[in-house]
Amino acid sequence: MSNPLISVVMSVYNGSVFLPEALDSIINQTYKEIEIIIVDDGSTDNTLNILKKYAKSDSRINLISRDNKGLAYSLNEAINCSKGLYIARMDADDVALLDRIEKQIKYMLDNDIDICGTYFRTFTGRNINKNITRLPISNEDIRFKMIVGTPFAHPSVIGKTEIFQKHKYNQLPAAQDYDLWSRISSDQCVKFGNIPETLLLYREHDGQITKEKNAIQCSIKKEVSIKYFESCFGHDMRKKLFQKLIEIKERKQITDTTFNSVYSHSLDLFVGGKGKCIAQYLYYKFKGGSLTNKDLVFCLLFVFNFSVNSPIVNKLHRKFRK
Repeated sequence: MSNPLISVVMSVYNGSVFLPEALDSIINQTYKEIEIIIVDDGSTDNTLNILKKYAKSDSRINLISRDNKGLAYSLNEAINCSKGLYIARMDADDVALLDRIEKQIKYMLDNDIDICGTYFRTFTGRNINKNITRLPISNEDIRFKMIVGTPFAHPSVIGKTEIFQKHKYNQLPAAQDYDLWSRISSDQCVKFGNIPETLLLYREHDGQITKEKNAIQCSIKKEVSIKYFESCFGHDMRKKLFQKLIEIKERKQITDTTFNSVYSHSLDLFVGGKGKCIAQYLYYKFKGGSLTNKDLVFCLLFVFNFSVNSPIVNKLHRKFRK
C-alpha cells in the first residue's frame, strides 16, 4: 500500500490564538494525500472566521461548525465523516513537524503497526525545550505502560480508521485518550507502536490544565488504570501487585525504562493497607537491587496521600518533568 489517504481530525473550541500555527503545520505537510476534518465546537471567539478563511483557500479542509458538545463527541463526529484509511490526530494549539505524517505512516507500514504515536518536545511561545519526551516504543512496552497511564502523546497519534470507528471516544470530562487506548488494547490483534523520533511540538500554556480539571483528570486516570489492570490480570492480582509486575517483565521482556516507570507509579493499584503496600514495594525493589532514594520519596508521598496520581504531584510532575 503506497500513499493511503490520511484523515487529519481536529476539534477546536476558542482556539483562535494558536490555531493558525497548528493549521499551517498540517496544510504544509510533505505528505499530500490528506483530508483535514475540523470541528468548530461552538467557539465564541474568532475561531470560526479563521477556519472559514483556511477552508476557502484549501479544498482538503472539511469544516463542521455547530453548538458546543465536547471533545469526545467532536472527535467521533469527525471520524465518522472521514474517508481515509488512517486517522491522524492533531490539536489546535500544537505544531506538527512538516514531515510528521510522511515519516509516521512509513514507519507504520514498514512495521505493520495499527496505532502509532511519536516522541515530542514541549514549547512555550518561541522557546522550545531541548529535552525530548520519550515514550515506550514496542507493542509490549506500550501495553505494559498502559497499566498506569497513557503511552501516547494524543495529538501525535495515527491509527487505522476501522479501529477508531469500532472503539469510540467516551464522553468523559478528561483522560478520554487513556480510556480509549485501554479499551482498544483488549483486542490482542491490535499492534501499538511509537516512532522513536520527535515529530510533534506540544505547546504548554496557562489555559490547558486548570486546578479543577487536573483533579478530575487524575481521578479518571486512576479509575481507568484500575479497570485496565483488573481486566488484564484480575482483581486478586492487585494483592500481589509488585510480584505480578515483575513476572510480566520477565515473561514479556519489558525494557528497564518502561518497567521502572510503571513500577514506581503503581502504588494506587494495590489492594490492602498502606503499610503492607509499602512493605511489598520496598521488598521487591530491594530484592531486585534497584532500591533508590526516588523510591523512598514515592513511598513518603504515598503515606501522606500524595501519590503520583494526586493532583498536586501531577501538577509538580508537569512542571518539573524536564
